[in-house]
Amino acid sequence: MEKNGEHRRSYETVLPLATDLGLTVDTSCKRNKVHCVAKTVNDYDGPGNILISWRHKKMRELVQALGYDDAPEYPDDRFDLIWTIPFPYDNITDIRSEDCPVLDIPEELTVEL
Repeated sequence: MEKNGEHRRSYETVLPLATDLGLTVDTSCKRNKVHCVAKTVNDYDGPGNILISWRHKKMRELVQALGYDDAPEYPDDRFDLIWTIPFPYDNITDIRSEDCPVLDIPEELTVEL
């Protein structure tokens, strides 16, 4: 992570999951270098899935760098969307939110006792 915080938000987004799974977060690509991320993804030969947390304004460009030319624009007012792009990374098969109350959707959390 850069000292000036370039990766801070993305890093803090994935750190709890990585910690729980015993994984290291790869922060080797600089903030706007989507081709670096695409190369890192394409060079990966390990098991399992790849989770990318990136600036939402760069998501379309990142998906295009992976090889999907018809990627939609990521909405400016959303920070909670998960895009699923299975290998060979040429199609978005799912876009969804976890719909976490208060975090992702503007409503109050209701707890029943």
